[in-house]
Amino acid sequence: MHNINTAQTVLGFDFGMCRIGVAIGDTISKSAKPLTTIKAVDGIPNWDQITQLITDWQIDCFIVGMPYQLDGSKQDITF
Repeated sequence: MHNINTAQTVLGFDFGMCRIGVAIGDTISKSAKPLTTIKAVDGIPNWDQITQLITDWQIDCFIVGMPYQLDGSKQDITF
């Protein structure tokens, strides 16, 4: 576990069945920006691309968004 005063790099995922949006952020600025989009097949991403992002950006932790409709209602894949 990291000290609360230590900077951490965060990778965020916006899950979709065909595309997964990826954002990068950090705990010091408490901000994030879009990084890339990963193609998915039936919700399964290219794991090699994700592994490469983790390695390239030296990721400390992850955030995965809940998949909701644009109007805020649940989708079939939302639990």
